[in-house]
Amino acid sequence: MTAALDEEHGQIVASMNALYDAVDCGTSLSFQRLKMHAPESFFRHNCLEEETMMDRDGFIRSRFHKEEHRSLYIALHALETAILADNQGNVLKLLDKLRDALISHVRIQEVADWHRGCQVPGAAEY
Repeated sequence: MTAALDEEHGQIVASMNALYDAVDCGTSLSFQRLKMHAPESFFRHNCLEEETMMDRDGFIRSRFHKEEHRSLYIALHALETAILADNQGNVLKLLDKLRDALISHVRIQEVADWHRGCQVPGAAEY
C-alpha cells in the first residue's frame, strides 16, 4: 500500500503542474476545470487511503495529519472558486501556494514512512 501512496503523491504533484500550465497558458475555463478534476480526485483518494491506514494502524500523529488534509481541502475549494471566477492572476497565486503546500505535505510522507517502519521488527515508533 505504501508504494501506491508514493505513486499517488507523484500523481498529485504532476497533475497540479498540468493545471498550472493550463491556467498560465490561458486555456478555456472548461479545460481548466477539467484539469482541476485530476489533482482533486488524486488528493481525495490519497487522503482517504492515508486516513484509513492511520486509523487501522494507530498512527500517533493522526489528528495533526488529518488537520493538514482538511486545510488542503479548504485550499482546493478556494482554488476551484477562483477558477470558476475566471481570475487568472488569483488562480496562479493560489496554485503556487497550494502546490507548495502539497509538495511540502508529500515530502514529509510521514504516514508512508511510519507504516514502512512499523513493518520492520524493532523499528522505532515515529
